[in-house]
Amino acid sequence: MALARRLAAGVAVADRGAIPGDRLHHVLPGPYFPSIWILRKIQARRPVDSFVWRHPLVCLAAIILPVGILIDAMLELTLVRTGFYIYSQVPPFGSVFAGKTYQFPFIWETVMVTFVMIPAGVLLYRDDTGRTVAEKLARRLRIFASRPTLGMFVVMFVIINIAYFSYGTGFAIIKWTRSATSVACPWPYPEAKVYDPQGFTKKRERQARIPWASGRRG
Repeated sequence: MALARRLAAGVAVADRGAIPGDRLHHVLPGPYFPSIWILRKIQARRPVDSFVWRHPLVCLAAIILPVGILIDAMLELTLVRTGFYIYSQVPPFGSVFAGKTYQFPFIWETVMVTFVMIPAGVLLYRDDTGRTVAEKLARRLRIFASRPTLGMFVVMFVIINIAYFSYGTGFAIIKWTRSATSVACPWPYPEAKVYDPQGFTKKRERQARIPWASGRRG
C-alpha cells in the first residue's frame, strides 16, 4: 500500500521520508458503524418487502460510499493542512489547493479509499442469524471448516488485500499516465529527500527555488 501511494503522489514526511500510520481509518472500518446505523433507521421505516430489506448489502455499500468519502476527507484534509504529511504530487483535476504544500487529491483519494471501506463494511454485516458475511463465506467455501474463526480471518484477509490492490492500482495508473503534475510548493521539508520519479519537482525547483530535490530516494 505504501509503495502504491509513493508511486502515485510521492508522499514525504519531515525527518522520516516515509508515510505515517494514516491508514488506520481504512483498516478499522469506521464508516461501517454510522452506515449500519443509518441502514437500520431506514429499514425501521420501510416494510419488510422493500428494497432495503431484500438487498441490505447493496444498500449498506451505497451508504458507506458517501460516509467514507466524508470521513476520509475530514481526516486527511486536517492532517495534510497541519503538515502531518503531504502529497508532493497530485493530478490538478479533482484536487483541492493544487500547487500548495497542503494540496490534496480530493476526488481520487476519497473515492478510491472506499474501494477498501465498502468490502470491509460488507464483510462485517450480520444477518438475522447473527452471522457476519465473512463467516458465511468461510462456511460456504469450507475454508478451515474445523476452525471457523481462522476461516473467517482468511476470507477477510484475502478480500481486503484484493481491495487494497485495486486502491493501489488506481494510484499507479495516475503515475503511469503522468497526470500528477501539480507539485507541492514550496517544498516544506528541506531536511527530507523528495521522491520525484518523474522529475516534476526538479523542474519546478528552478521556478520556485525548492531547497532540495532528487529523483531518487536514499
